[in-house]
Amino acid sequence: PASASPSGSAPLREPPPLDGELEPALARAAPGGPGGLVVLTFGDKGYFAALSNFVAHARAAGVPYLVGAVDADAFRELTLHGATAYLTPLARDAAYAFNPSNSHDSNSWVRFARMRTGEVARI
Repeated sequence: PASASPSGSAPLREPPPLDGELEPALARAAPGGPGGLVVLTFGDKGYFAALSNFVAHARAAGVPYLVGAVDADAFRELTLHGATAYLTPLARDAAYAFNPSNSHDSNSWVRFARMRTGEVARI
């Protein structure tokens, strides 16, 4: 849907609803389309405080941002607070659980690092 812009010029478009998919979240984060800067981070519910801090600072700086939620709980909390987020492939894998106490060579960490690299390349 469209509504009148504050200046009365072209109508403003409502941002797409966030349904967990990357495309609507990216369209909300960068409404001008590809080619611009979008600051990106990833985390699960265990890192919600850090993710909230990231979002607050990105908003305060006026920087387009996107959060890749590594679990459904993080996505739900982020979007309830109005953050632009999507569900990463790991969030859709019921067998995956990130264990932050693991070393960087653990299976959990290696899967997270691979996913993060792949998502940055995809975006």
